[in-house]
Amino acid sequence: MKEFIISYCINVLGYTLNQAEEEADKLIKHPDILKEFINWLATGKYESNNPVTIEGYTAQRLHEEFDFLKPIGVYNYLISLREKPEEALKWIKKGLPRK
Repeated sequence: MKEFIISYCINVLGYTLNQAEEEADKLIKHPDILKEFINWLATGKYESNNPVTIEGYTAQRLHEEFDFLKPIGVYNYLISLREKPEEALKWIKKGLPRK
């Protein structure tokens, strides 16, 4: 599974091996989010039946509200909502400003 994510990050997103490994490691720590991300890779669709919901946000909702996020960014933000909810919600309220 990790190799699949690394391959996607390098070949599709143009990440370095180091960046790709970091992305894979983050996702692997959260099996439910990882499962949805792998499903998205396979289908190109966000989970709609029983999606992972954190602080009221799903991958689909994040995608709809912040269409500038790439799918991997959507799933990374779910991780942020889980690991640092107060900080992540603060940035959502600000519209996820980009540098």
